[in-house]
Amino acid sequence: MSDGPIKKRYNRKKEEREHYLQRARQAARYTIPSLMPEEGFNSSQSLYTPYQGLGQRGLNNLSSKLLLILMPPDTPMFKLDVDDFQLQEDLSQDAKAKGEMDIALNRIERAVTTDLAATGLRKGLGMSLKHLLVAGNVALWQDNEGDARVWRLDQFTVQRDPSGKVLEVCIEEFVSRELLTEEQVIKCDCQPIGDEDTKPVTIYTRYWREDTRWQVVQEINGHFVPGSDRSYPIDKGPMIVPTTNRLPGENYGRGYIETVCMGDLISFEGLSKYLLEAAAQAAKVLWMRNPNSTVRARDLEKPNGSIINGNPNDVGALKLDKGNDMSFAQNQANGIEKRLEQVFMLNQSVQRKGERVTATEIQFVAQDIEDALGNLYTDLASGFQLPIVNFQMARLTRQKRIPKLPKGAIKPRITTGLSALGRGQDLRKLQGFTKDLVEFGGDGAAQLLNESEFVDRLAAGHGIDKTGLIKTQDEIAQQQQAAQQADQQAAALPGVAKELAKAGGPALVDRLTQQGQGQPEG
Repeated sequence: MSDGPIKKRYNRKKEEREHYLQRARQAARYTIPSLMPEEGFNSSQSLYTPYQGLGQRGLNNLSSKLLLILMPPDTPMFKLDVDDFQLQEDLSQDAKAKGEMDIALNRIERAVTTDLAATGLRKGLGMSLKHLLVAGNVALWQDNEGDARVWRLDQFTVQRDPSGKVLEVCIEEFVSRELLTEEQVIKCDCQPIGDEDTKPVTIYTRYWREDTRWQVVQEINGHFVPGSDRSYPIDKGPMIVPTTNRLPGENYGRGYIETVCMGDLISFEGLSKYLLEAAAQAAKVLWMRNPNSTVRARDLEKPNGSIINGNPNDVGALKLDKGNDMSFAQNQANGIEKRLEQVFMLNQSVQRKGERVTATEIQFVAQDIEDALGNLYTDLASGFQLPIVNFQMARLTRQKRIPKLPKGAIKPRITTGLSALGRGQDLRKLQGFTKDLVEFGGDGAAQLLNESEFVDRLAAGHGIDKTGLIKTQDEIAQQQQAAQQADQQAAALPGVAKELAKAGGPALVDRLTQQGQGQPEG
C-alpha cells in the first residue's frame, strides 16, 4: 500500500507533537489513564492503576464544573449583540424597534440553547474538557445532527499561525470497512484479503484553511476517498481545535494538570504507594516462637479457643517499629492532598477545619479558587465556546429553524466563564460599597444614591435585562402626577367620600367627582 500525501504530512508533523504527548500521558497516568494511553495500547492490554483516586475524582469534578459554567443548562451561554454602528444608530431612534429586536434575538438564543441540550454535543464537550485539562489539546468535529466526535492528542496534528489560529489539521483514525461504500472500497483498494474483512481501515483526514474557506478531504491507502471533499465558511467550520497554555510560536498547548499540579500529583502518588505498602506490612501478623519453647509452631495454627501447653513469654508477635516514619509521611500526604483538592475545586477544600466556620469564609475561598481559573476561561471562550456557537447557529439556519441574520451586523458574544466572573466581582463590590455607605451615612445614605444608575448597575451585575421590568423616569413622573391629581380631587369631596377615594384610587375619585357635579344645587 502506498503512502498518500495526507499520510506523509501527518507522519512528518507528528514528530513535533511527541514531547507534548509524553507530558500528556504522564498527566493522564495519575488522573484517568484511559484518556491518553501509552503508545501501542490496544483493548486486550491493561492500563496503569494509580495508588490514589484523588486525581481521577478531582479531574471529573473540575471538568463537570467547567461544563456547568461554560454551558449552563437552560441558560444561553452567549448573547447576540448588534455590532454594526449604523444599525445601532437606527435602533436608538426607535425605542420600540430596539425592544422588538431584543425579543427576537433572545428567541434565537433560546432556540440554539434548547437544541444544544437535546443533542449529543454536551457529552462530546465534557470529554473535550477532560482532554484539555490533561493534555491541553483536543480536536472536536461537529456534525449536522448536532453530535460531536472527539480525537485525542495522539490522533491528530495541528499547524497554527503566529497568533494561534488553526491553519491545518491532519487526523489518523481506524474505521470499519462496513462504513465504506462499495465505490469507496473499490477506488481506495480496500478489498479484504482472506480474513482481513474484520480488520479496520486506516483513514487520514486533512482539514485546512484556503482563502476564506475551510477545505476537507480524506484518503485511504494513498487514494482520495470519493465523496469526502467538503468546504465550509471560514467562521462556521465544524472542526474545533482548542488549546490551553500555549506559548507564542507553538502549535500545541499544555494541560492544566501539567502547569498547575503535576509535581503534587507525582509526590502524592509516591506517598500513597509507600503508605499503602507500609500499612500492608504493619497489618501482617507473624508469630515468633522461642526455639527452646514447648509451644510448637502447629499449636499456633490451631483455631480460636483451643487449649495448648506452654509459656506465653515464649511467643510474641513481630512488630513494625515505623510509626513515627509513617506519621511523618502521612502528614506530608495530607498537606499535598489539601493543595490538590483546592486545585481541583473539591468542596471539602473550601471549608477549613474548625467548630465555627462562617459562610462568608467559605464564599471568599471558593471565589478565590474560581478567580484563579480566569486564564482558562479566556482560552475556552475564544477557542472553544465561540466556534461552537457559530457552527450551531449556521446549522440551524440551514435547517430553517432560526431566521437568517444580517451578515456582519449581529454577532454572538460569550456571556459565561470569565464574563460571568467579571459581573460577579462587580456585583460584590457594589453590594459591599452600599453596605458600607449605609453603615456610614445611616438614614441619609439613600439620598446620596442615584436610584436609576444604582438599578442599572445592579441589573448588570446579576446579568438581567431590565427592559420592561423597571419603570422609566417618565412612567414614574406620570404616576406621581396622577396621584397628585387624585389627592386634589379627593380634597374637594365630603369626609366619607374622601375615605372611599383613598381606598379606591384615582378611578373612584373621578366617579365620585362626576356624581357630585351631577347633583342639583340646593
